[in-house]
Amino acid sequence: MRGKFEREINRSRNALGETFKDSETGFISLGFLENIFKTKKPNEIGKILKEDIKKLKLEGRIGEATANEIEQNIRDRYRKLYTILLMIQKSELIIKLWDNNKELLWERFRDLEVSYYREDQFSDEPTFRDVAKQLYDTQWLVPPILSSEHQNYSCASFRFPFADEPYMRGFGSWGIVYRVKIADGHLPQNSAVEVCRKEHYQTV
Repeated sequence: MRGKFEREINRSRNALGETFKDSETGFISLGFLENIFKTKKPNEIGKILKEDIKKLKLEGRIGEATANEIEQNIRDRYRKLYTILLMIQKSELIIKLWDNNKELLWERFRDLEVSYYREDQFSDEPTFRDVAKQLYDTQWLVPPILSSEHQNYSCASFRFPFADEPYMRGFGSWGIVYRVKIADGHLPQNSAVEVCRKEHYQTV
């Protein structure tokens, strides 16, 4: 699955045209994740989970029925978290947290409850503490849902969910404004929001 995500990152970066081809702008859209996690044949998620359970030697505590339950919950509720864990090659951590405290997993990390994860959400949880910074930075490969309200993302790793090459709308001494198309899943349903990217330049 990680290979599919990496190919999608490359595809989305290339879709932005020559201007952005060498920059870290590639991402995994929420629409792409929905399609990936709906697909059960071949069952790549189930295979990875079984391998991780075997690696953790939790067969005595997590039986086949529970493994199936974890898989279904990942598909329905933890797509973004599991994708991030796969990208940093720590997919087994979701099993450990499920085994230790599934209620906390539900309260803090389920999809749709947060626009993005704060770093302290990871660092405050012992299961994720050693990789908290890595998880925080990697999450931006799956950009949050945008809205018509003002949003400020200060993280240097943030990636815009632009579906194709930005179109310049205007420019001046303040910078350049681009009109952009947003990838599937990154605007609220029935939204009429127009998103612009504005670049500011400072004279040195």
